[in-house]
Amino acid sequence: MQPSARLCSLVPLSFCLLATGFSQSPVATPTPPLTPTQIVDKVTPSIAVVLASSSPTQTVGSVGTAIVVGSNGVLLTAYHVVKNAYAVQIHFKNGEVYDQVQLLGVDVRRDVAAIKITSSGLPALSIASAADAHSGDPLTTISDAAALPWSASTGVVSAIRLADDVPGAGSGYKIIQFTAPASRGSSGGVVIDGQGRGLGLIVASLGTGQNLNFAVPLESVTGLADTRAVKTYANGSYITTPW
Repeated sequence: MQPSARLCSLVPLSFCLLATGFSQSPVATPTPPLTPTQIVDKVTPSIAVVLASSSPTQTVGSVGTAIVVGSNGVLLTAYHVVKNAYAVQIHFKNGEVYDQVQLLGVDVRRDVAAIKITSSGLPALSIASAADAHSGDPLTTISDAAALPWSASTGVVSAIRLADDVPGAGSGYKIIQFTAPASRGSSGGVVIDGQGRGLGLIVASLGTGQNLNFAVPLESVTGLADTRAVKTYANGSYITTPW
């Protein structure tokens, strides 16, 4: 958002305030956007890799991404990553691995699930409002693209639209369309705005075009973090990493 113009150019500030007769506060200087490098450094500690196994004998099945939304160990991921999981394993870039994972709330319509690990003091991601995002705004994504963990990409917001407009996306909710590349494993990754805040959770791509990728606004699903556990996955210590 651009600061309001002030019609006080060429007049000393003190004189401007006296002439108007109003007591005014200084205009706040807008926070400059972060560089992609600064964004990645800031956000990466809040991004995890999700490995899911569908049976006791499968060393690894689906691979995805998750983001920390609660310092008490609550993360959000794409529901389809953990939907059919028997066991789940969570990895952070600092080397921390968690083998015991619970499933909390699920929003099937938006394909988002909240999961919980046995940890506290995690760096929760700050959340931006989709109402502040506009077509053409620059963004950064971090995800486990093609099993290459913590991959960063850049692009722009293409549009904020209803899922009803996108074939196969469902109906009744808003999605963020963006141009940054997204590959298998990117599901559950994060779309980040220029201030390093989480804007959306990556859930899908449209294969009939190029760079037609979609995320669910985070503000619409953070309430899932407050729900109770509905399932405890089997211990995932037997799962092996694909990298």
